[in-house]
Amino acid sequence: MKTCIRCGAVPLIIGALALSLAAAPQKAPAAKTDAKTEAPPTTSQLADDEEGRESIARLVYGPNRWIALHFLLQPQGRFVGIYEENLETSRDGIIQKELYLKRCRIILNGHVTKNISFFMETEDWEAGRSGSNANNGGYTTSSGYTSKDKGYDSTVTPADDYKHRHTVTTTGTVKNNTFTQTAFINYRIFDELQFTVGLIPLPFTRQNLQSAASLLGVDYAAPFVDAAIGGTTNNWRDMGAQVRGFLFGGIVDYKIGAFKGVSRSIERDENGAIIGITNPHDNPRYSGRIQINFLDPEPGFFYSGNYLGKRKIISLGGGVDYQQSVYRKWYYDSETGERTNSDLINYFAWTADVTVDYGFRGGNSFVFQGGYVGVYNNPATASLATDYYYNGSAFYVESGFLFKRIVQPVLKYQSVFQRAVHADFKDRTYEEDRTIAHYIVGLNFFIREHNANIKMEYAMPNGNNTSWSGQKWFIIQCQLFL
Repeated sequence: MKTCIRCGAVPLIIGALALSLAAAPQKAPAAKTDAKTEAPPTTSQLADDEEGRESIARLVYGPNRWIALHFLLQPQGRFVGIYEENLETSRDGIIQKELYLKRCRIILNGHVTKNISFFMETEDWEAGRSGSNANNGGYTTSSGYTSKDKGYDSTVTPADDYKHRHTVTTTGTVKNNTFTQTAFINYRIFDELQFTVGLIPLPFTRQNLQSAASLLGVDYAAPFVDAAIGGTTNNWRDMGAQVRGFLFGGIVDYKIGAFKGVSRSIERDENGAIIGITNPHDNPRYSGRIQINFLDPEPGFFYSGNYLGKRKIISLGGGVDYQQSVYRKWYYDSETGERTNSDLINYFAWTADVTVDYGFRGGNSFVFQGGYVGVYNNPATASLATDYYYNGSAFYVESGFLFKRIVQPVLKYQSVFQRAVHADFKDRTYEEDRTIAHYIVGLNFFIREHNANIKMEYAMPNGNNTSWSGQKWFIIQCQLFL
């Protein structure tokens, strides 16, 4: 019933906006006066206006006052190789077949004055998927994973243990409910100085700041982003405020802000006694990014992963993400095994990236992206009960060549290195290193650019995950963006 209501709401909203546009009285041209001519729009204003015009409906209700409606739908068919331990051999398995909505978003953006704009989008993420990451019931953790069984298994990895034991619900709910994913207000003093407040994409990597409607392939380099911020954000967004701007005509793009991050929380043992406090002083998270554009600037709030030859982009970017005292490391008495004292550990991550998106004549273009992230003491994988903390790194490269704005083969490589340091009850430590990597080959067919297209990709593991279940897959995705 709820699904039907949500589905029915979309045409009602569209109809209402269309009727409002049709019914709006047409104003006569204003008489010429001796008033001072209004200054031409800035680069940021032009980018906002362009996004508003390319929409389902656009309601103008005064000078520099408008609201636009968009819709993004990405149905996916996913075929995954699954190996079951209870079959005759460990290599026996099946092809798991899933059909679900990867993304289903209703998007509103607009202006209330010349310098005040807003953006809001809903999400019904992976609706209908039967896998463990689906938004279809169970307990939602702060890393976005679900688990119907919160039991503890000492053999699981630090990240798996976190998924079981930490059940801090993110913004949004389970059982295929639509939730608010992004919502912010942007106040522009001038292009060089703007303030944004709300539920904002964290200003860290280029990948997590890209629009899902204009990715190079089927999806983001998600393991790359998740290595740092996947477990401590709401789908890579966080509540906070940031300062942003474009300097020297768009050559320098900067963003820096303070965000909620990991909140203060207390963990207790089975007797109710406090065994540790995460972020005891409730310190905020600080995140920032700077990008240097050598050719065309990127004036919009979101980057594009695939400009389809419409821009000439060569850029270098970097970012940092930091939060103080978000993990407490315990020490133990070597004789009794009892806890004696502890240290508070700060989380820190840094990233660097390069982007080339260059259009040629005839509707051809070349795209390349690459990025690296280093992560230290990731709080998303820290369990006070088991004394795990996590250091690691990740990188990705992806490239594609567009022919005649119709066909685009894509190649990707993604790799995540994880080092989990354990402290056992006898004050001994040991490390577990592993690399999770994939080769990905894809093909894009553009029917009407990013408004209507079909994408597919095939992934092969290349790391410690080579023999793991679920690491080979084929995905085909249809996209509609209005």
